[in-house]
Amino acid sequence: MKKKFAYILFFFLTIAVFAAEPFVLPKGTEVINRDESGKTWQMNGSLKMSFEEAKKTLNSAVLKAGFKLKHEISLDEKEKEHILLAYTKEKQTLIMMLWSEEKKTYFAWGITKE
Repeated sequence: MKKKFAYILFFFLTIAVFAAEPFVLPKGTEVINRDESGKTWQMNGSLKMSFEEAKKTLNSAVLKAGFKLKHEISLDEKEKEHILLAYTKEKQTLIMMLWSEEKKTYFAWGITKE
């Protein structure tokens, strides 16, 4: 009985963790930090791929989750590999920052609910 309860608990905890993410992270994502305080980015991490490939991969994942891209803002006019993306889905707004450094592309995202 205890073993069955443990499996059921594990199942629900697994669902809760994955349900908390607004989109599926690409394979190979290295999560650096998670924060649910609402005072900073909810997650930041990196992908071992070029900036353009990471941008395309992350954008595809966010769009598959039902978000629509509303804005893309370059944060450095000289260096095009530092951008801010804004997506919306119903009453949610997802903001993601991407930048490239040392053969990796880093990201940070946060989501608000109106």
